[in-house]
Amino acid sequence: CQSATTTDSCSKSISLAETQSEMAQPANARYGIKSGIIHKKIVNSMMKGENTITIWFDRYGEVEVSENYTKLEMMGQKIEETTWSSIRDGALYSYKIGEKTGTKFLLSQTFDPKNVDWSKLTDELMKQYKVERAGTETFLGKTCDVYKMNNPEMGMVGTYLLWKNIVLRTETNMTGITVVEEVMKLEENATIPAAKFELPKDV
Repeated sequence: CQSATTTDSCSKSISLAETQSEMAQPANARYGIKSGIIHKKIVNSMMKGENTITIWFDRYGEVEVSENYTKLEMMGQKIEETTWSSIRDGALYSYKIGEKTGTKFLLSQTFDPKNVDWSKLTDELMKQYKVERAGTETFLGKTCDVYKMNNPEMGMVGTYLLWKNIVLRTETNMTGITVVEEVMKLEENATIPAAKFELPKDV
């Protein structure tokens, strides 16, 4: 891109590539990047131990799978388990690894800030759940949209940081218990085998 004409041509090529990428997004896309692997940690003020989540998604979030590993001690009880879950077709499927039964429920039946598609949260729904936009904030070097919720009916106060509709950090307080969930590493546009998103056949 040495000459003015060549530079203009390069800019048009980049713009066209970006437009084609945006056009490739399916109508029910959840995220602003095609695929990714997200590594999160969770800190609970009432629990001691380790709690991590790994999330894989593809086709702009049209398919998503996560594994939540928990090794905690609470009130003298020790817990170690991994919960597998998947979001697809507007539903959340989940089961504890090692068990033969799981659950399924429609995301439209409840408001779960961790799984809701924030891009489809209308002004009416935001008013209903006491959610408001609160500007932007930088996290992991990315400019995030900030949402705050203060919902007495749910007994929940929370702050949510989103980048390209991906929740990078949340801090919630329910009945005096503070939970912080934040991304430690985000692998953008990762190549993920299709088999990773298959529902388990033995559950």
